[in-house]
Amino acid sequence: MKPLALEIYGVGTWNRGAELMTIAVSENIRKRFPGARVAVSPWFGSFESRGHYNLHTVFEDGVSGPWRGRWRLKAARAALGLLSPGSLPGFGMMLPKEVDVVLDASGFAFSDQWGPDPARRLFRKMEASVYRGKPLFLLPQALGPFRKPEVANACRRLFSRADWMAARDNDSLGHVRGLGNYSNLRLYPDFTSSIHGLETFQGNFPAPMWRLCPMRGSSIRQPKANRILNFWFRLPAT
Repeated sequence: MKPLALEIYGVGTWNRGAELMTIAVSENIRKRFPGARVAVSPWFGSFESRGHYNLHTVFEDGVSGPWRGRWRLKAARAALGLLSPGSLPGFGMMLPKEVDVVLDASGFAFSDQWGPDPARRLFRKMEASVYRGKPLFLLPQALGPFRKPEVANACRRLFSRADWMAARDNDSLGHVRGLGNYSNLRLYPDFTSSIHGLETFQGNFPAPMWRLCPMRGSSIRQPKANRILNFWFRLPAT
């Protein structure tokens, strides 16, 4: 039996929350499905970041994202076409047709705040021939509101396409229920709390205090990045 191949959609190292989602999802997948291959899009982050988290790269065949219809993707597809499917894992690559399940971990993308495009992109992706019929799971995230008609319509189509979806708070649950009756809708909390740190801090901090962590930068679990970017500011709480 071939190992399960999953694609995590809507994540990247450009945002700490999105990076935490990636870590939490991939860790839980590998615990439950040993040997599973986990892939992200080429614009998840640097090649080093994808390698650091042991992630494959899935080329979305031009169906969505910033490379849609661009010559770079066409060139990449032509190069991949020269390789046999069996050789792709050695290069850290995965073809869209190899993906078994798509897991959306956008966190907060489907709402009036971001407009209809995020929902349209994911729906268009899942309707492409290489993804059609494959399971789509919208993992716990903030959803709504959907007061703008174009956003509401785009999200209705996407939510109807999803096989399972979860709101991570009661407000989000209410927003989705306002769009329609979805039997696949559940209420689950944010799952990034399942992540365990790699190191235990040795030292004392004053109480009360504020802890500030930058939203952008190198990968969270790279020791050098921790030393440079994860600052602790000993500021009095007010």
